[in-house]
Amino acid sequence: MRAALTAEERTRRGKVYQALVEKGIETRADLEVRFDKCQSLMVAALFRSGVASTLSANWLSWRLEWDVWAILVKDGTAFPFEDQKPAMYGPPYSEIYLAYVQTRLPTGDVPTLKREVPSGVERHPDVLLAMWQKAFPGRPFEDDCDRPFVVRFRCDDGYVFFHQCIARDEDEFEEVVAEAAFVLGGQEVVLIVEMYEKGEVYIALDFDEKAKMDDIGVQTRFRDAWCRLKDLNVQWLLGENVHIVQGLRNMLTSQFRGKHFSGVTATEKALREYRKRAGARLREANELRPDDPERAFKLLEVQIKHVRGVAQKKAAELQKTEVDILNAKEVFTQVNNFVSDPRFQCLTMVERMGLVENVSASLAEAKISLLIDSTTKDQTGNALASFVLFAGWDNIMSRPDRLEACKNRLAQSGLSLERVEAWVETTRARLYAGEK
Repeated sequence: MRAALTAEERTRRGKVYQALVEKGIETRADLEVRFDKCQSLMVAALFRSGVASTLSANWLSWRLEWDVWAILVKDGTAFPFEDQKPAMYGPPYSEIYLAYVQTRLPTGDVPTLKREVPSGVERHPDVLLAMWQKAFPGRPFEDDCDRPFVVRFRCDDGYVFFHQCIARDEDEFEEVVAEAAFVLGGQEVVLIVEMYEKGEVYIALDFDEKAKMDDIGVQTRFRDAWCRLKDLNVQWLLGENVHIVQGLRNMLTSQFRGKHFSGVTATEKALREYRKRAGARLREANELRPDDPERAFKLLEVQIKHVRGVAQKKAAELQKTEVDILNAKEVFTQVNNFVSDPRFQCLTMVERMGLVENVSASLAEAKISLLIDSTTKDQTGNALASFVLFAGWDNIMSRPDRLEACKNRLAQSGLSLERVEAWVETTRARLYAGEK
């Protein structure tokens, strides 16, 4: 893995600079700035398009020069190093791309509920879901929420703080939540603040256990309460430290003055603003320092995690394939290409083969059936032994596994157990002897 250009690449980059300067396009200093900006945009685009983190450092440096040349040169002059295009994947891997991937991968941790205020509130998930589907048909739940009438209070961007917007200490926590619920919907709604181990905070709206949930008037007021809570969340997403109770009271005053609720668009715009702030903060926290002694090991862990995700997605498509006599050859090629794909070479051979083991088993079964059906009883043993020992199948299924598959199929074919076992022992001896 490397980030710096090799001597050969530095020479080539210098020649590209010189050619662009001679064309009067930009100065050397301007080009260096442009290359840096283009590289940042390029690695982001590669990540969005699902490029695996086994990306070659050689390819990245060459492709950056190719892209910049294509952007700047409009007179039809071909890129002077077109014939030097390296393989896209393989070592030495691009540390630049790996470092970018490291800041973008999710942790994958499942949130664990730590506390909810007030506790022990009776929930009405079925009622709320039916009401959401009726009131907002086709609309998804709020961002990062898997239930209706819930917002996520995002206090991880360095701008909005829990103690300023909800409660300063334990003593006032329950009192604030209860007052906010009353301002939202009197005695008909309840507000629940859910706090998770990793610091996530969600605010859920539900009916009070005494509310007449089937009453159209109660449902209308509940929807109004939800809209106010969403409006308050828009202010938080925009980075405003508005206290929950004061913010809701201000909205009631605004309603009396004829102001209306914000729509979906306002929420989306505010969410984009939040993501910009939070994204920058997260990247700053996640970036590995150049002087970190474990940097290389951490980046390699990131590489395996990222590549495994890309490989699993590709393998899932292959695993859905139904193998038959007509498509067996094509599927064989696809599975073989997957296992030998240079994008996935940081994973072990065993793992790569394991990701497609179901479709591989189907291929082997189809092959064994074909051999049995197309040979005489005297020829079948040799044909199956050749199949077990043939190196061309080693990327699809291991030889011991092929031997086992043949044994099981022969046992089902009507041969006596003694003949099957004798064939297995003979073939196993040839296998262990290294015969091909």
